[in-house]
Amino acid sequence: MFMHTLGCRVHGSHPDLGRLFLRLSLGLVFVAHGWMKLSDVAMANAFMEKLGMPTGTGAIIGLVELLGGLAVLVGSYVHVASILLALVMVGAIVLVKGKMGYVGGFEFDLSLLLSALALAKLGAGGFSVDAKRGGCSCGSGCGPLDKGCCGSGACGSGACEMPERDEHLVVVEEGEIVAVEEPRREQA
Repeated sequence: MFMHTLGCRVHGSHPDLGRLFLRLSLGLVFVAHGWMKLSDVAMANAFMEKLGMPTGTGAIIGLVELLGGLAVLVGSYVHVASILLALVMVGAIVLVKGKMGYVGGFEFDLSLLLSALALAKLGAGGFSVDAKRGGCSCGSGCGPLDKGCCGSGACGSGACEMPERDEHLVVVEEGEIVAVEEPRREQA
């Protein structure tokens, strides 16, 4: 049997603010690039056709970038939007930028890909439409100790907010939580 203390509150830490900054940086880039593609659909489609993609792919990618970027910016359905944006970046790296090497080639696309994956894992955070809606966009809560989506709209972040208690003794057997006990308090 493995026992450890799970601290539920991190004092001085503002993970929701970090998620907001991540959403802003990622969302603004994708909105700008999506808008650019949709502003000149003929050019975007021609570029994609040169790569051997079907006609209309440029417009579809532009739409995914614009709408996905907007969703990320406001924090709505962030899990789904981030996964779609990550897939767009995988395509950009594999089809275009990978051949150019890392520096001056795919380093920016890789940064966007990893940021999108991080956001998909972390969730939108407290400053988001997802949080105001009362849950995370991926449709699942966190663990048995958490309230909703970790109390902040973030799926799987591992953070928890429990108003009555600051820490618990958690009993874990073979990777499963089997018991949660109140911490022993000194009598005054």
